[in-house]
Amino acid sequence: MQVRINITLKGIDGEYRCELPETVTDRAVLNMMEEVIKNGELPGYDVNDLEENFLRNYVVDCFPPTAERSEYLMVARSKTSLGLGY
Repeated sequence: MQVRINITLKGIDGEYRCELPETVTDRAVLNMMEEVIKNGELPGYDVNDLEENFLRNYVVDCFPPTAERSEYLMVARSKTSLGLGY
């Protein structure tokens, strides 16, 4: 399935598009996003300022495609406000 993943981390918002299997788990999405950010595939994040397992307190909300949006929307978000992660 075509997916757009939106993530806010330390107040910085980013989007990543990819293809994922329909059976993907939230933990797999978060692990993938950690790697995407660590590898510099999303601009604006200082990877030197991120601790190990920095998305451990995140959850993933998934929304199906709509008439206006052809792909699934996944929102990886912190359980705390503003994506501060603590």
